[in-house]
Amino acid sequence: MLVVGAALVAAACSSDAGRTGAASTSGPVAAASATIASVAIDRSVTSPTATQATDAPSTTAIAASSSTSTSVAAPRTRCTPTTDAGNIMIWDSLGGDAAPKELDALIAEFNAAHGVQVQRTHVGGYEDVLTSLADTPLDEWPSIVIASDKATRTLLDSARFLHPEDCADSAPRRAALLPAVRDRYSMSDQLVAVPLGVSTLVLLFDSVEYAQAGLDPAAPLGSLDALLAAAHQIRTSGASPHGLVLDDSCTSLVVEQYAARRGEVLSMPANGHDREAVHVQLATPDNVAAFRALRSGVESGDVTYVGPNAGGFDDLTRIVAENDGGTMAIHTSAALGDLLALFAAGSFQGAQLGVLPLPGPGSGALAGGNAMWLVDHDDALLNGAAWSVIAWLAAPPQLARFDAATGYVPTSADVVADPAIQAAWAAHPELKVGYDQLASVSDSIAAGGLAVGPATDVDSAMFGGCTAIMQDGKDPTAVLNDLTTSVNSLVDVYRGTG
Repeated sequence: MLVVGAALVAAACSSDAGRTGAASTSGPVAAASATIASVAIDRSVTSPTATQATDAPSTTAIAASSSTSTSVAAPRTRCTPTTDAGNIMIWDSLGGDAAPKELDALIAEFNAAHGVQVQRTHVGGYEDVLTSLADTPLDEWPSIVIASDKATRTLLDSARFLHPEDCADSAPRRAALLPAVRDRYSMSDQLVAVPLGVSTLVLLFDSVEYAQAGLDPAAPLGSLDALLAAAHQIRTSGASPHGLVLDDSCTSLVVEQYAARRGEVLSMPANGHDREAVHVQLATPDNVAAFRALRSGVESGDVTYVGPNAGGFDDLTRIVAENDGGTMAIHTSAALGDLLALFAAGSFQGAQLGVLPLPGPGSGALAGGNAMWLVDHDDALLNGAAWSVIAWLAAPPQLARFDAATGYVPTSADVVADPAIQAAWAAHPELKVGYDQLASVSDSIAAGGLAVGPATDVDSAMFGGCTAIMQDGKDPTAVLNDLTTSVNSLVDVYRGTG
């Protein structure tokens, strides 16, 4: 077993899930989502190009971002790119140590070379971003918001953000992205934000214990059955009290990740990416079977269920716990930069970090992480100065440095070709696992994942569903039926029709 180090907390917090509560986000965060959405009231009146969103609260007249109707041929009067002057504030939801440190270094380099000056403020996870925006007058919002993919639909429905196309021809940028990344941040075939730190779920494990159990640390586990068989082998070999550590994100794993790997669309016709109303049916035979298999692992002791992962690291601390611990956890690749630094510093003597692709049906995974959103301050020069910052940070040389230092996944082949990435992968092949996984994903509706406005409330319902099955022993079919009703009701309330 590893020796628990306090520094692991910082490493694990590299996750961009940004979860700030133990199990529920239905209180102030839900209110924040509605408040952010309601700021579109004035814009729907004053902006002649604003259009009504179809999956947004009708009671607050949510409009699609006015950039939705801005065609490639239209004059870009709302954004005049410049690096000559301007003060740009960034709010971010980055976690851990490596990502904020590297972003600060890049910002300092930008500031030294340009008249535009940038400041960064960390406001917490994606839920904190929504709350902070809701609590702040519009004229005091930052120019750039770095937010989790979970916040995409809420931010888009606020109508307060420009799209990349409003500032420059975004077609080449969009085309260069990995399909999994492009599909995640596209709405109606238009890029709505610029990806910065892209992550994906992978299998993290202590390769020493893994090998002690007679397993090959280099051999991917190609299915959920193979994952559970490995967990059983770890436990029965005595290498660890449990094989797999599972938290309450297991509903998202089964319902969202596994559906995407099978090429299934959760909500027809476009998983919410055409801004259409979302309607799901989650009690499918595949989902029920996956939950029953996972619960069987919990009942046998092969899997240990830790419940709410409020800090984003509870699953990893159980891996390093002396008692009642485990060997494997499904976790975000965004933690790798910090974890590698801790292992290099000797924080976990006698252990080795192992990384394998996400086990499950099909192949690939959904892209996660964060993207840069451009706030529309109704000032073309200010908007243009902020866009220049985004464009510079997202250029391959800068993005390669950021990804190499943090463990984030390169967004394109151009970034991969940079020497910084090649050197990082040569030194730590673990960093390449997430990229290979996302690079295997083909362009499809399923690859974009579900885009739903009340994402925080949907997350909360899914967390509860996992606990109901894994901890409370409730029937998976009944839980998934209830969850289906809850998600669809949450969407109806968000749209003002429930």
